[in-house]
Amino acid sequence: MRENSKFDNMNIGIVFVQMLGVALLSHIVFNTIQRVLEIELTFFMWVTIYLLCLYILVRSLRINDISPKDVFGDFSVKNVPWTTLICIKILLILFSWLSQSAGMPLISMVEPDVYKEVYAIYNEQADSTVINFNVIMMLIISFTLVPIVEEFLFRGYLLNKWGAKLGIGKAIIISSLLFAFLHFDILVFLAYFANGIFYSLVYLKTKKLIVPIILHSLTNLISSLSNFSPGLSIGSIEQLELAAIVNTIIYLILIPIIAFILFRFYKRHALTLPYPSK
Repeated sequence: MRENSKFDNMNIGIVFVQMLGVALLSHIVFNTIQRVLEIELTFFMWVTIYLLCLYILVRSLRINDISPKDVFGDFSVKNVPWTTLICIKILLILFSWLSQSAGMPLISMVEPDVYKEVYAIYNEQADSTVINFNVIMMLIISFTLVPIVEEFLFRGYLLNKWGAKLGIGKAIIISSLLFAFLHFDILVFLAYFANGIFYSLVYLKTKKLIVPIILHSLTNLISSLSNFSPGLSIGSIEQLELAAIVNTIIYLILIPIIAFILFRFYKRHALTLPYPSK
């Protein structure tokens, strides 16, 4: 029989409802102010949402006599196998990037004009990249507040709770599926799922939430900066079609490779929950 965990008393449903309520209320308030004053407040809205969500998570832990510091773990990043972790992270970033175009050959069988539509969007985005205060601030949020809140929720909160109740293996899968689902991007769903598993394994191995936060931050930073880069030159629809086919082939090759790496990572380490049962 498993030991009882303080996480057993935490109601996930209430926490999610509170976070959803905060997000909706913030959208209403800030959008109303924007319309009345005619000023851009998107950055301040998202900062408010993420800070309030973080407050809800921390408060929920403390109400149940769980120290957020114990869940977060040591802040030291010494004795962490950074070379191995960053190499795996780079592979996952490549996998995520390929995911965005890997489905195009399949979609084209149903929608023949998909390449024309994507090509038009690609050229439009290439000509309309604008850098202003709001864009820069949103970029900063993407690799600061976003990874902190998401890792605290999915790894620090859900992984510890479900790990104590269902076992580590099931907790990794379920929390990673939810992590992928809540990003609302079907094309990159598998990549988000793989990243969720990776962050979970890293947290379980190091017992330090700061490590997956840093890796998550690296991903978001590279992804955000790529929006401002010139990108590859695609001069015709035919080139786009060829690139999509090549990307799909590489993407399919990477699936078993990444699955094998994550499975080996899981099997090679004696994984225990960062927050112990009491």
